[in-house]
Amino acid sequence: MDKANPAQERFAELIWRTVKLRVSLLIASVALLLVTWSSLTNGNIEAAKVDVDFCRHLENKTTEALNDVSPKTPKKFAVCTPEEARNYIEASRAVAAVLPLEYEFLEKQRAELAEYDQKRRAAYKLEIGLSSQGAESKIIVNALSVAEVVPFVVVLILSIVMLLGFQQNAYRWHLRRLLKDVKSREELNHGIAGSQFLSGLDIDNSANAGTLMILSPEGAAIWVSLTAVTYLLYAVLAAFIINLIHLTSSIFLNYLFALYTWIFVLVIALWRTHLKYGQHWGQEPKRTSKSSIDRIRWLGNRWSVCTLVAVALASMFFPWTTPIGSIGSLKGYSFVLKQKPIFQNDLGHTMYPVDPKLLSEIRFQLLLVAIFLASCVFSSFFAGSHRTATTKTLKRTNWLLALVTVFLSLNYLIYMGVLEFWADIDPSVFFANLTHDAGFPMNFYDPAFGFLLFLFCCLMLGWISLRESDNI
Repeated sequence: MDKANPAQERFAELIWRTVKLRVSLLIASVALLLVTWSSLTNGNIEAAKVDVDFCRHLENKTTEALNDVSPKTPKKFAVCTPEEARNYIEASRAVAAVLPLEYEFLEKQRAELAEYDQKRRAAYKLEIGLSSQGAESKIIVNALSVAEVVPFVVVLILSIVMLLGFQQNAYRWHLRRLLKDVKSREELNHGIAGSQFLSGLDIDNSANAGTLMILSPEGAAIWVSLTAVTYLLYAVLAAFIINLIHLTSSIFLNYLFALYTWIFVLVIALWRTHLKYGQHWGQEPKRTSKSSIDRIRWLGNRWSVCTLVAVALASMFFPWTTPIGSIGSLKGYSFVLKQKPIFQNDLGHTMYPVDPKLLSEIRFQLLLVAIFLASCVFSSFFAGSHRTATTKTLKRTNWLLALVTVFLSLNYLIYMGVLEFWADIDPSVFFANLTHDAGFPMNFYDPAFGFLLFLFCCLMLGWISLRESDNI
């Protein structure tokens, strides 16, 4: 029997090196996330004890102060449980920040809160052991500081794993091509075995449901590791986010938005890189049947685009939020027009349906989306025109605005998910109206049909623009 083709052995070796590097990076990510998650979990337990102790301290102080005024004041009124103690503490902090307290009392309150913050942060200890030539030493770092950075690092590692996956697929494609050129079945079997089965077992068959069910050791190792990293990353975020008080006070200026932006940028870069890899490893474009093309082609024509734009504009006249008390439901145009005050307190400060800071951020997003809708209409009318500098510029602008619109839409979906499942109401909201004009946070509202319809139209138009663009 002839010796194995050196090119086959070389590609098999490159694939094996890439697999080992990918698995090593994923195992390192699992270890990093496990250590961080364990430290956060233990820290949350210890921090809850600190919360309860300080909550009881504040409760006793408040009870004594009120007893001096009214002896009939109930002795226990704060809920100092591990779940509610911190809310009471942060509410007390917010009250101290807005009420005109005596200087001595205020300084004492600030000192106590600073000491509480220090004790709470000290509960999150992460010990890193170092050993060198028989000597051992430990570095103690704060688990919260580590947890703040770890998700960004892990996402970057996952991006590197994906890039290595593109290389692995390129090597595999060339290896399979060499094996397909083998004439005899015996040589093909020898080549598959000589490549350590990294080429796959379906050399002669096209991909179908049967071949997709065939397991490979390297594929199983990578996907199991990816699943573990994804779960642990979510667990770390869930354990870390509960420590963030002002998580939803801004749509843009918060931790999750920074992480989401990082992920979005890397995904776009990976997407573009994958297309380039596909061009250079000789990947044939996917063949789509004529009937499938006809079924989706109508989505990109002028009338479909104009209809989606019209529906998005019409949704502005439907309720975007569910009713809340005397405020009622807010329609889409309510986020564009000037807010009507709900009430005005004795200090002359006004309370609005939506926090003015959040409303300005929502209006900024709506402005960008409105520009995108206009660009969709213009782009659809010039779709069949000759390729000129103007049409190219219009297409590029429409593609960029579509990317921004999809980015903002997905970000707000994440923001709504955080409001629903993770974030508590910021205690400072209830006392902000004592010092300045304020409004209700978005925690008080649930999305209604009009907003969901608007979001659907924006995402559909974004998908059409990204799909139809020549820049993709």
